[in-house]
Amino acid sequence: MISCPLFQPRYIEQLLKASEKRKAEDERRAERKIQKEREAEGEEFADKEVFVTSAYKKKMEERQAEEEREKREAVLEGGCTNT
Repeated sequence: MISCPLFQPRYIEQLLKASEKRKAEDERRAERKIQKEREAEGEEFADKEVFVTSAYKKKMEERQAEEEREKREAVLEGGCTNT
């Protein structure tokens, strides 16, 4: 097999991007599910302490930035169509 940068697979970059996008969507879906479960619990655990790690905070900030970027891209794509 040739390992020259000129002979890279044609669509691997798009496949990797699509895979990352699906993974992020799955994480968001799981997070929404957990949030709904917490809301369903109601006040059952209201008197307990809540712990949030710095890694979780960073992950949430990254997720929020990604969602904002996707919204901007959707607006740009929506505004650029010539139909």
